[in-house]
Formats: sequence, C-alpha cells, structure tokens
Amino acid sequence: CLELLNGVWKGQANSEAFARYFRQATVYDELDRKVREKFHLDENEAYFTKFYCTKGKLLRKPAYLYITTSHLCLDPLGGSKLVLPFVDIGNIAKKKAPFDNALKIYMKDGQGHMITDF
Repeated sequence: CLELLNGVWKGQANSEAFARYFRQATVYDELDRKVREKFHLDENEAYFTKFYCTKGKLLRKPAYLYITTSHLCLDPLGGSKLVLPFVDIGNIAKKKAPFDNALKIYMKDGQGHMITDF
C-alpha cells in the first residue's frame, strides 16, 4: 500500500499507465463512476484500488481507503467520509507503533491522519 501511495502521490508513475495497470476496462468504468459519486470527485478521476483498514489511534473505526488518480478517499463505516487531494499531502510515513501496519498521512496544513490495520 505504501509503495502504491508513494508512486501516485509523488507523481513518479504516469497516472494513465498506472491506471491501466489496475483496470480491466468494462469492470472499472462502473467502479470509477461509483467512487466518483461516493466522494463527489471530477469526471476525469479514475479509481485504482481500495484497502480495508481502520482510522484513528485509540478508537479505531473500520474503513475503506480508496486510491484514485489524484486523491486518497477514506470511507469509515458509520462515519464522515474524508477526501485528501494528493496536492495537499505533505508526507506519508509508515508507522510501527502501536500498530504493525499503520500509515500517518501528514497534510501541508499541519493536520495528520492515522490509518491502520491494512
């Protein structure tokens, strides 16, 4: 997950080529539409993949992390959706404690988001 995020977020991968890697045209066209509607994204936004995870440090809520061409979108089950544009992300770091599989997303405005349990 971290390698995928860094490849898209840092612009190291050509977005179109990266999208083709994850898609099978007819299946993903419908998924693109559903993800765009769910998170109110532009029509040009393409869905890459999603991961089951939890959000939060202490009170972890089950969630899905969606990766698109220019956003990280978090959909906590029973909570408010979160849309993080890659241009607003300052850093993404893997964290070891207190969870083995955790990412901390640091925004340029100073906010941070902990995503765990991939």
